[in-house]
Amino acid sequence: MILSELLDRNPLFVPCDEKYLSKVDSLKSKTIIFDLEDSIKDDKKQKALESLLRFLNTYSGNKKIWIRVNNDRMDIEISALKDKNIVGFMLPKTESFEMIDNIVAVSNASKVWALIETPMGIANLLSIASHPLLSAIMFGGEDYSNFFSDDSHDEVIRFAKNMIVLYGRAFNLPVFDTISWNYRDFKLFKEEVLFSKKFGFYGKVAIHPDQVDIIKEVFKEKIEDQIEIIDQFDRSSSGVMIYKGKIYERPHIEKMKIILKSQITKTNDKLR
Repeated sequence: MILSELLDRNPLFVPCDEKYLSKVDSLKSKTIIFDLEDSIKDDKKQKALESLLRFLNTYSGNKKIWIRVNNDRMDIEISALKDKNIVGFMLPKTESFEMIDNIVAVSNASKVWALIETPMGIANLLSIASHPLLSAIMFGGEDYSNFFSDDSHDEVIRFAKNMIVLYGRAFNLPVFDTISWNYRDFKLFKEEVLFSKKFGFYGKVAIHPDQVDIIKEVFKEKIEDQIEIIDQFDRSSSGVMIYKGKIYERPHIEKMKIILKSQITKTNDKLR
């Protein structure tokens, strides 16, 4: 039961296009983020909204559905979508507590994802992460890196990720690493996901169905290890154990139990 609750770390972006909407039930991700923003051309956005509405009016599946809206069309899109059977909205280029307040006021949503894509979003993370209706934070590395020169790219991205992970942990929010356009070289993509895990992210958002299993596999490894360590320690009469070359004592075990319990009772609730 623990594993099934914790493995929802691979939400999938799905463009609001008829050919993609029709395949939703076959996708492996439980959490779907329907995208009305970057994956849709400006002159196709209204058509995409209409396609999404037709889909939602007849959908009876069990996916957890979120919608990424456009900042400049938010009133139109939310007005049409707010009474549909969705979990909540993803707010692009979130830069303040007030922006979350605004989308909540317009949509009556009880859950919002903040997508951090600008330096101002990073600068205001303390305020953003403190919003009581915030469910998760995602890093939008593609747009964020455009604010900086190529020479500083790696360092500014690393700094932003550190800040997002820090405030996510401080406010007990799940944080998701930026998307990757790599969906053909599975070895390289797995290395990227491993890096996200080591950085401290809760998960990574996928943009292609073939990325989902790799994200799930990488984050499952850590969870299974933690559960196995706890199980072996509890069955042992010793106060010290060695697992995969590392020494664990009771304080380590108690910390693992607290983290796992927190993820189940709080993080999973935020993602529902």
